Amino acid sequence: MLIDNYYAPFNPPTDPYEFKGINDRDSVRMKVLKSGYNSFIFSLKAGVNNVYVSGVAEARVSFILLTNINTGVRPAGAPWNYVMVIEYTLQQWYELGEGIKLFSHWRILGSTLGFCRSQWIDFHRIPRILTIAERNDPTTPPPGGWP
Repeated sequence: MLIDNYYAPFNPPTDPYEFKGINDRDSVRMKVLKSGYNSFIFSLKAGVNNVYVSGVAEARVSFILLTNINTGVRPAGAPWNYVMVIEYTLQQWYELGEGIKLFSHWRILGSTLGFCRSQWIDFHRIPRILTIAERNDPTTPPPGGWP
């Protein structure tokens, strides 16, 4: 077991490049530290998506998933390749947006399918994988929402 600068025991993450989950019970200082660490990891991973995945073909196969630096979590099943992004339904985008707590405005604003796709791809720094038609898909929620 390791001891931090304040003699509090902690366990290092098994993968040093994983985002750290921020809990309600964390102290203010711990939340700031985890958020700063998550911001650093976010920058590294976004840079990999932006630089390493240089071609559209590579990015369509897979890209590195990012998360909300203020929570350190991302809902399971988030789309990580082109096919998943295209096959995701609007209802799934709304649920993902609320789960990651960054895109909850999608449901509130009644965003289109193309808008949700675009924001997800832009957030991951790989905007080139979508065509203009895929970015501008006008699909909207059904009147009155889903059953």
